[in-house]
Amino acid sequence: MTKTFCWPDGQIEFGEEVPSPSIAIVIATGPEKTLRRFISGVAEHHAVSNKLQATRSKTTPYVPGVLAARLARQPQHVAALALRGWVIRISSAAPEEVSVVTDVDTERWLLPRYVWPAPAVLNSGAAR
Repeated sequence: MTKTFCWPDGQIEFGEEVPSPSIAIVIATGPEKTLRRFISGVAEHHAVSNKLQATRSKTTPYVPGVLAARLARQPQHVAALALRGWVIRISSAAPEEVSVVTDVDTERWLLPRYVWPAPAVLNSGAAR
């Protein structure tokens, strides 16, 4: 089973294992193809800065509201609330094979020792 996880800046990634479980939060699990298709349909997409990327045609999925809170320099709990609300909203639309984690543990984002990384977003417009 593949996992979908979210970083504190809202970026969504996929993998068999979460590379940094003390920071990244698992938001859903399921067969890779089905999971990617579902999350791609419900996530925001932004072009990100990548010096190795020749064009900006590729986009990165983000949890709606989390990146906006980050860019507006809102308190970290605003981003945590955005993530919690989003997983509850998408859970009812998830395919049968996909399990969405509706009781996400966002407390780790609220710890004082965690410092937001600098945003890497070039284009915050949705590319749908």
